[in-house]
Amino acid sequence: MSKKLNHSLAIGIFLIGLFTANVSQAQTSAYWDVNGTTSLEGGSGTWSASNTNWTTNSVNATSSSGGPTGGGLFAATNAAAGTPLSNSGNFIFNFGGTAGTINQGATYQAWGVNFLTTGYTWNIDGTGTNSRSITTTNGVNLGANVGLTLSSGPRGLNSFTFTGPTAATAVGITGTNGSTLTLRNLTADTASNSFGVYLSGGTISSNIAINVDIGAGSKIFLGSQSSSGATINSAITLNTNASGVALNITNSSSGIVALNGVISGANGLVLDSANASGRIQITGLANSFGGGISLGSGTLYFNKLGVAGQNSSLGTNGTVTMAGAGTTLRDWK
Repeated sequence: MSKKLNHSLAIGIFLIGLFTANVSQAQTSAYWDVNGTTSLEGGSGTWSASNTNWTTNSVNATSSSGGPTGGGLFAATNAAAGTPLSNSGNFIFNFGGTAGTINQGATYQAWGVNFLTTGYTWNIDGTGTNSRSITTTNGVNLGANVGLTLSSGPRGLNSFTFTGPTAATAVGITGTNGSTLTLRNLTADTASNSFGVYLSGGTISSNIAINVDIGAGSKIFLGSQSSSGATINSAITLNTNASGVALNITNSSSGIVALNGVISGANGLVLDSANASGRIQITGLANSFGGGISLGSGTLYFNKLGVAGQNSSLGTNGTVTMAGAGTTLRDWK
């Protein structure tokens, strides 16, 4: 065999290897189809390992079972990419068609989650302590002009945590022009009821507008429980439901929770940074929220200190209540 032939053979083997590697890493799109084979995709249902609400057919499920191959409905099992084909890590999950309510019945990992239709509500399913971790490689993505509501669902200590597959992979929630994210808890708070939305090092992008919808006596926590912290670049509007109800910004680890977008609305903020090494920082220069700030623990870092009635990092109220022992207020620069 000539040297030229050996060289050509080596190149061929190399290209086959590349093609095989790309095929093995390819992800499959799955589509939410509670409506089944008789109508368009979408609808309301529970996302769990026992509910056959997914199809790989982008138009409609081809049969009521037998998927994921062939387009039949199937249930996705929470597992890393690999075999069997129904492992959730193999999929990019898409919510389109007719918007409905998704009851999150378990923790899941996926390549990505896309919302293609406006109007979906993503709930925590069940009662009691329900922490649902959504681990994705490519994050949660909202399409153009798509509005998504994250909701507490039934009573309980309910929370969503959006995280990457490793500590070094920071993913969050991204959007496109006109995307909105509503955080909703309308159930009166007790010692056993609250709703949290947490990031583990990820970002909520600036092209998503966040609306906070807290009922009277309810609580919503936004922030991080991870040393990787959270970056929230979105504009935040407080509050679209009841007056006098604050949004809780929380940081329970050593990372930084940064609020970089404009914060507006009549209500205020309650800030808690429980770890001495962590911090919460408000970097916006033109915040106009009017309810003031209550600092329960830790240090608040701010960018611009104004006077009452003028926009600043601390809103137009100009009041910061140092509610906890040892709390401090500092210029973040």
